Amino acid sequence: MKKNKLLKDLDELFRKIEMFSEAVVEDFHKERIHRLRVNIKKLRACLRLLNMEKEDRKVLKIPNPLKKFYRKAGNIRNIQNHRVWIYHFFRGRPRPAGYLTLLRKKLSEEKIEMKNASLSSSAFKHEKKKIENGLPDKIGSKTITAFMEQKRSIIRIILSSDKTDEMLHSLRKQLKDIQYNEKLIKYFLGPDMPPVIGNIKELTLLLGNHQDHVIHLTFLLSGEIEKLNSEERKLLDEATAEVRKNKATLRNQILQMIAK
Repeated sequence: MKKNKLLKDLDELFRKIEMFSEAVVEDFHKERIHRLRVNIKKLRACLRLLNMEKEDRKVLKIPNPLKKFYRKAGNIRNIQNHRVWIYHFFRGRPRPAGYLTLLRKKLSEEKIEMKNASLSSSAFKHEKKKIENGLPDKIGSKTITAFMEQKRSIIRIILSSDKTDEMLHSLRKQLKDIQYNEKLIKYFLGPDMPPVIGNIKELTLLLGNHQDHVIHLTFLLSGEIEKLNSEERKLLDEATAEVRKNKATLRNQILQMIAK
């Protein structure tokens, strides 16, 4: 695959990232934030693959301003997802009003920070040009094979380590790098596709749900909970117990799948 095709694919990714970046700072819509982050992840995964072709030391990577914007978007989406879970858990019974007020306040603060971290159109063009200038002239099957070997090696290390929350999250990141480059991998490897591709969608979904519960616990075990009255803390203890139970179930499902 030659450079002009790579440029076309990256143009499309940057177009979507810029489009969603402009939209989310206007309405902070949960789905649009998700689409923004997915496209940035796709760009990051693509650059990691392209780095396998480069012989110089100038590594292609997500620009720092875009990385900061991505993190701010993630903070907002975490709060949004957690609020939805809380509303669902307490549906039909008293809700922890003080806790929900804390989340609304935190969400408002994060929205301001995300707006401040947003990139102008000229900044997007500048960062895109820097990446384009560093692209390899072409990529071939050797690059894809090297990329897959690297991923398999990292995954083997993760699977042989203690299955902590951090390690399971790292496993998901490695699998997502493969998943986001799946079309390119299939194009070059065809029937020689590695077995890991087979159940990657189901496994990454489980790992994503597990990470969501890790994040729920981060909120529910934060020091700010101590500021609430005893009645609310009791309600949140129930929510925490439910999250821990769900997380343990997901963990068991994941461990069974990766043991195959």
